[in-house]
Amino acid sequence: MIDFSRMRFVRSAMEPVHFPNLQKPEFAFSGRSNVGKSSLINMICKSTIARVSKTPGRTQAINFFEIQELVFADLPGYGFAKVSKALRQQWKSLIENYLEQRKELRLIVWIIDARREIDEPDLMYYDWLKYYRRKLFLVLNKIDKIPKNELQKVTSRIIKAFPDEQFSLCSVLKHSGRDQLAAAILDELKKPQ
Repeated sequence: MIDFSRMRFVRSAMEPVHFPNLQKPEFAFSGRSNVGKSSLINMICKSTIARVSKTPGRTQAINFFEIQELVFADLPGYGFAKVSKALRQQWKSLIENYLEQRKELRLIVWIIDARREIDEPDLMYYDWLKYYRRKLFLVLNKIDKIPKNELQKVTSRIIKAFPDEQFSLCSVLKHSGRDQLAAAILDELKKPQ
């Protein structure tokens, strides 16, 4: 079993030339701004290794973390409009280069806010991931923020939008969903590349 609590920060990369050459299987945490990417990394690692902010758009680089067996990459969020057009374009270019070039990338952990409808930016991002032939595992986060009687509707919506994808339900606040996500990462790690 991997001890995720031993994860350490490696570096932030604002340009592809700064991507670390760690030569380990990599798992990227991706999603809209303020969806809980960094919080989810912290929950898995049972620490506060990834910087968390209540202000959307705070992660402006790809942040890399590693333990002996693997690497986590915390990607900037998409869909956040309150930054300059130039900065949004820089993020898009950075993420596109990462998705296209990163040979070590084994799985995208795509985090979706359970309270939000799936919209055009989500569908475009999904098409983008599929274009680059990236495997993904969906995490429906913030389920603690919706009434329990709405949960079936929300999961049905995800199944309808992404019928071929595995997903899990998660609440960082309630510390639920950690084991399912860790299992998905470990399962992918065991597969031959």
